[in-house]
Amino acid sequence: MTKNRFIKIVNEIKTGIVENSKDRKDFLNIVKEYILNEDKEYFLFFDKKEVTYLNEKIFNEFVEWYLNNIIEKVSSKKEAIKKNRNSKKGSLHTTENLLIYRNKNERPVIYFNEYPTIKDKIVIVENFESFLKIDFSLFEEEDFIYLGGYGNTFVRNFLKDKEVLFFVDFDFFGIEIFNSISCKNKKFFIPNDLEDKIKSFGSNELYKKQLFKKDKLKIDVNTKKVYDLINRYSKCLEQEIFNVD
Repeated sequence: MTKNRFIKIVNEIKTGIVENSKDRKDFLNIVKEYILNEDKEYFLFFDKKEVTYLNEKIFNEFVEWYLNNIIEKVSSKKEAIKKNRNSKKGSLHTTENLLIYRNKNERPVIYFNEYPTIKDKIVIVENFESFLKIDFSLFEEEDFIYLGGYGNTFVRNFLKDKEVLFFVDFDFFGIEIFNSISCKNKKFFIPNDLEDKIKSFGSNELYKKQLFKKDKLKIDVNTKKVYDLINRYSKCLEQEIFNVD
């Protein structure tokens, strides 16, 4: 992506609307690269053309990272061909065919262009920090996959014939993520002390930022309890509250 195109998209994001679908797709691929490289949380959300900051501070850090460290390497595909005689060499690595998996109590393993051989029952974890610091005592399942927000196509295809437990943020975006992924069977992870956690540690500020999603969500038996608790206390709860130190 050229510097001018990157800056154009950043400026559109700041207005809240990115019109071009290819711009949105290419920009999100770069965001995924940054998240994996820097162990950052997901900080940006696209709902078709509409874009919302989940964390403006990390977004600004991302823009600085890209401009200072990446964009200078290859400013365009044409320049990459000229420098390397190979349009692939020197360009950003894509994470579209990548899946990160870990077995209970073992270290994460990265799979690229292939899937792990695991049981049908899987826990998917929205945020990377939570994926690294899972409290395994909360789960009966043994297999865990990092989702990274809404998940790439490679991961989503893998989940289609699986029984999946969604360990995501307890907020409107978490519910939307749950609704957006097709599985053989799926459940929303609800810990026994969720109400106490939302009441004591939930964020009203985060709730207010996500209010525009409230009436757009499909609510079913899996998500009703979480949805009702969020609205009862006017608070959202990030999954990191359950991390092991």
